[in-house]
Amino acid sequence: YGESRHVRKQPWMRKGRLPCSATWCPSCYEEHFDNSKEYLIYQVPGAFEIPPFIKQVLLKNIEKLDAIITLGSIIKGETAHFEYISSAVSQGVMKISLENSDNIPILFGVLTTYDYKQALQRSQPGKKNKGYEVMNAAIGMVKSINKIK
Repeated sequence: YGESRHVRKQPWMRKGRLPCSATWCPSCYEEHFDNSKEYLIYQVPGAFEIPPFIKQVLLKNIEKLDAIITLGSIIKGETAHFEYISSAVSQGVMKISLENSDNIPILFGVLTTYDYKQALQRSQPGKKNKGYEVMNAAIGMVKSINKIK
């Protein structure tokens, strides 16, 4: 389970951090599993760092992982930076997902929104929260993969 949060406050992000989807990932996880199951949470400086971090986690693979979930938020500013970062992160995660030799499902939960309000709407508490949805999808992927092994 991987996580990214904005740590650099941008002028267009006056309200600061989102009430993060990451808080709802564990909620979904705990609905499906008892407390004996563990999950790991890592933070990286920004969304762009998610793909290389996943690559390192897979290379080191100290513990057997069932799935990796990426969470973060890329909010459009006044420049083309949004398009470059959004594209690089989504393509990077997909490339690593398809090429990882351990066949660990890697799920993309990075919000790419045009404004803070849209990101906030996708981060609200409940089952429509993006973190909750992605964790639920990860659990479904692991179950499906285990059926074909």
